[in-house]
Amino acid sequence: MPLMFVTMIVVGADGMAHFPKLYPYWGDTGAQIAAWFAEHRVAVGLEVAAAAAGLVLLIWLISGLTTYLETCGGRTVVTRMLTPAAVATSVSMQASNPVWLLNALAGTPGHPTVEAFAKYTYELSWMLYLSGQMYGALLLLATAFAFRRTRIFPGWAVWSTVGVGILCALGVFVMLDGKGSLAPGTLASVLPWALFSFWVIAVGIALLRLRPDLYIDNR
Repeated sequence: MPLMFVTMIVVGADGMAHFPKLYPYWGDTGAQIAAWFAEHRVAVGLEVAAAAAGLVLLIWLISGLTTYLETCGGRTVVTRMLTPAAVATSVSMQASNPVWLLNALAGTPGHPTVEAFAKYTYELSWMLYLSGQMYGALLLLATAFAFRRTRIFPGWAVWSTVGVGILCALGVFVMLDGKGSLAPGTLASVLPWALFSFWVIAVGIALLRLRPDLYIDNR
């Protein structure tokens, strides 16, 4: 997932010439959107591949984390939510990938460019992406509650999980900004998911350093 974010920056930064605009804005014309994708076809393909791998690994990590939390603190309503929330997050994000690729393929043999279609698919891909981010917020907040209940993760894990979860939830509202500094396509619109990606690394490392047997023996 961090690779996915790095690829996103490489794809969208375009030499940082249009910072903080990484991708076409939500309110750009179909012609502008189609032109951007025509210029970044290969990079978009790499981004989609990285995203697909990262989202599968997310389900794997959360499944393992759920097992760990249930071993240490018992099965609860919250722990039963974690894996379904991870699946919902992954599926919604994954669903945005084929739509994203449609724009990258536009203009190639057999895939004519239709400007109105380019704009529609671009907005649809962002809607799916932001829906996945909302599911991700639910996943994070439920995980924070489970961390708090079991008390086996360090304090930073609880508060960082809450903070990133809130940012992911609030980040959904960037769709209300058409062409401003918060619009889909800007740095602000991908920052919550970037922080989510780095949260995955941090929690994964913390998980490797913990020993549930010690916790069980001393409860």
